[in-house]
Amino acid sequence: MRFRSLSLLASLALWPATASATPTVLGTVVRAPLVGQLATPAPGQQNIGFYGTDLGYSMVVPDAAGNKQLRIVFGDTWATAQGAITPAGGVPLGSDDTQGSICMTSPCPGGVHPLPTGDAVDAFVNGGAAASGRPSWAHPGPPIFMQTNTSGMVDPIQVYRGGVNGTLLNMGPLHTPVSVFFNGLAGANAGAFGLFLRSDYLKATIGPPSACTGGFFSDPDLGISSASLFVATDSWAPCVNGFGGGTDPSCLAFIPGVGYGGYGGLCVDATSSGYLAQNHLLAATNILQVGNADPQVPNRYYTQDWPTTKFMNPVARTVNNFAPGRPNGSALNDFGPPDGTTTGSEKVFLWGRPAFSAPNGTAELYFAYVDMPSYSATGTFAWAPHYYTGTVNNVPQFSSDQGAAVPVPLASTAVPPLGPTQDTIDLVQQTSISWIPSLSSWVMFYGGDDWPQFSNGNGTVQHKPGGAIVARFAPQPWGPWSPTQVVLEGGDPSKGSGQYGNNGILYSGFSGVCASNCAPAEPSTGAIPGAPSPYYGFLYGAAIVEPWTMARTSPQTETDIYWAVSTFAPYGVDLIRTTIKP
Repeated sequence: MRFRSLSLLASLALWPATASATPTVLGTVVRAPLVGQLATPAPGQQNIGFYGTDLGYSMVVPDAAGNKQLRIVFGDTWATAQGAITPAGGVPLGSDDTQGSICMTSPCPGGVHPLPTGDAVDAFVNGGAAASGRPSWAHPGPPIFMQTNTSGMVDPIQVYRGGVNGTLLNMGPLHTPVSVFFNGLAGANAGAFGLFLRSDYLKATIGPPSACTGGFFSDPDLGISSASLFVATDSWAPCVNGFGGGTDPSCLAFIPGVGYGGYGGLCVDATSSGYLAQNHLLAATNILQVGNADPQVPNRYYTQDWPTTKFMNPVARTVNNFAPGRPNGSALNDFGPPDGTTTGSEKVFLWGRPAFSAPNGTAELYFAYVDMPSYSATGTFAWAPHYYTGTVNNVPQFSSDQGAAVPVPLASTAVPPLGPTQDTIDLVQQTSISWIPSLSSWVMFYGGDDWPQFSNGNGTVQHKPGGAIVARFAPQPWGPWSPTQVVLEGGDPSKGSGQYGNNGILYSGFSGVCASNCAPAEPSTGAIPGAPSPYYGFLYGAAIVEPWTMARTSPQTETDIYWAVSTFAPYGVDLIRTTIKP
């Protein structure tokens, strides 16, 4: 068993000694489709070139009059069942992510009812019957008014490095938003923020010796491959010399002093869990884009670079009051979102992993925080993460050096060789974390499944068809986190069980044409490289909707968490309600 530091041992001692201290998942119910072929479009948006999409990260954003909307940000968006990503009306080349909003306070567009709470959402969903021929859970869901352009078609998110006069970045397939937050500040400082993943890697300058910035070091054995799943401008995948079956010259022709033709390998972090596990691909430094939305053009984000190995798939949550140096459990800490009254200690909490999937528990979880940024029209707001380095004498420790960051403890029922920070599942996928006051706990949803070509391509990741979304709980954001509990199990696609059954949300199998439990096949060509045949659907992209979380007092003290889950086959997002007992 591997221990990083004495501070990690101290962290593990903080785990509650009794099982009753850990919340319990009681049950999960599918409420309604949010987007996709079974979803009900918002009034007037039946023909906007919007068929299916995924993810669904949300934040509460007020308008100029103080009325609140739940802004939801989606990933790769299809205009048709065949996967077309360029609807008519003029879409910037390489942009296929989208966003929309759900009205929370009156007046609402289209005469729809405001949906400020989970109770209001339930009442709305229960008031509409599923259409004939649809599953019983496919009631009309909360109407999402998608952002449209002057031609009335869906208008994709545009990401500019720098301000509006900066560089418009490619956000094509597999380039997606990974988290969003609203800073809760007032006036000109107010801003809606997004973090974006572009498969953009920090490259070393040509040596000798090759060099990297930001405390990283060059690994000449790593390069970038243009032979990625979706070939597009700067849509790369990292690769090792000889990796990829010898078909990629960019990974086979490294010449000392010359490099790969413009760079000297990729920059890596030797302290990354992936690097320590000898999987150097997981240590390649991603350049995330962190940006804020133009208040007048809310689907236009002005960004800056954040090179990181440990937060490739980050989740961000805002808190009202936190300061380093306070002991665990300090009454001064307020983990709720900023309440509009300036405390001077508003922060953004960040969690991340080095990959969406990694073998042998190496997709470990890291924590950091940043001071709350203010809106900047050029994307130059302050962004200086403080990374968690362990807990000493009941006080969390932080460093501005990303290399000093250590993974947080994850309680496990697994036997060695998994260490105390290693995850029990390989397919971690997207992660969603929220502070739930009624549970006195942080809640983490993550997991699911994917197809082999999305999971590093090296065959070492353990797949479980129908993989579950799971939950962990923790008293502090840096843990220690409880063992996993199943939130939503996919089931067995070969037997049609669980979500593959007749009333489930996943296709149980098709290959080019519909085989069972599915609407018209997508994609119709069945041409995705590496996908199993027959295809099966899978769950991923858990995203908790914080403002709809509801504490109950009858029949007993319980909490309902509302969240979105993505499905591939069919391609869409469903609204889920999970009940948890403190």
